[in-house]
Amino acid sequence: MTYDPNNHEHVERNREYQQNWYKNNKELQVERTKVQKKKNRERNKKYVEKFLASSICNICGSEDNLVFRKESGSHPKVARLASNPSALSTLIEEINKCVVSCEECVAEQKIYSKKNNSNTKKNKALGMHHSTAQHRLRGMLFYNALVELGKNMCYRCGEEINSSNELSIEHKTAWLNSEDPVYYFWDLNNIAYSHRKCNKANL
Repeated sequence: MTYDPNNHEHVERNREYQQNWYKNNKELQVERTKVQKKKNRERNKKYVEKFLASSICNICGSEDNLVFRKESGSHPKVARLASNPSALSTLIEEINKCVVSCEECVAEQKIYSKKNNSNTKKNKALGMHHSTAQHRLRGMLFYNALVELGKNMCYRCGEEINSSNELSIEHKTAWLNSEDPVYYFWDLNNIAYSHRKCNKANL
C-alpha cells in the first residue's frame, strides 16, 4: 500500500510504526545521534578554520591570530556554534554578522573605545568602523600605486591582479622557518605581490 501523507489513517499508522521502531531500537538511535552530532561539530569546526585561513584582519591586514567580532560590540556566537552540532546554515548566518580582526587589533579597539568615543559619528557616516575604512583606503591607494608602476602581476600565477581585494603581500622565501627569520622578514627583495587565493594555496 502506497503511503499517503494526506490520509489520516496512513499518518497514524506511520507514527505508530516510528514509535515502535524507536522503542525497539532506542540504543541504536541514540548511538546514531551521537555519531551525527560529532560529525556536525567536526564539520562546523573545519568550516570556521577554513574561513579564518582565507581571511585577513579588517584593520591591519594581518593573517595571524584572527578572531570574529561584531562592530556593534555585542559578543559573537561563532565559537559556541562551531563547538555545537548546529546547522551549518545557522553558523554561516552568524559569521555573516561578524568581521574578522586579529587579537591585537581587537584589544586596541577595546582600549580605544574606553578612552575615546569621538569616532562614533565617523563610523555611522561610513557605515563601518573608521579604522576599517582607513585600512581599506590604504589598501586601495597601495594597489593603485602598483598599477601605475606596472607591478600588479601575481608572483605565483603570473596573471594580473585586478583589484585591491585580490592583492596580498607575501615573502618569496618563507621567513618563519628560515635560517635567518629576521633577515628574510625585512628584506624588501624577498617581498612579492600575489592574488590572495594563490598566496593561500602555497601556505
